[in-house]
Amino acid sequence: MFIFVLYPQKVPEKRSPNIEERLVPPEEDICGSLVELRANDPALLKHYQRVALKAVHEGKLAVLLLAGGQGTRLGFHLPKGLFSPDLPSGRSLYQIQAEQLLRVQQLAQAEFGSAKPIPW
Repeated sequence: MFIFVLYPQKVPEKRSPNIEERLVPPEEDICGSLVELRANDPALLKHYQRVALKAVHEGKLAVLLLAGGQGTRLGFHLPKGLFSPDLPSGRSLYQIQAEQLLRVQQLAQAEFGSAKPIPW
């Protein structure tokens, strides 16, 4: 989540009529690892988490799920997101993601007193 905080600071905005010219991978120094943050800078990780939860509270966060294609390689005749990967709960991948988003909303509500729904 913290890439969205750092990216505007590190990459200057370029004006171009052609979007393909603007689509570039982020520079390595603005990418990070949650594992590294947990180990090396838990305070910064907490800051990023709070920034993300504040965005949920303010209704400034949305999720775009790109889940194209059938689950044929999985031996499944429906979209992959409906696949249940033999978990004891029997939940599908879509359900797991929906529950994770609801949990983020609950965390934002606990932190800030309210949370807007996350468009998904």
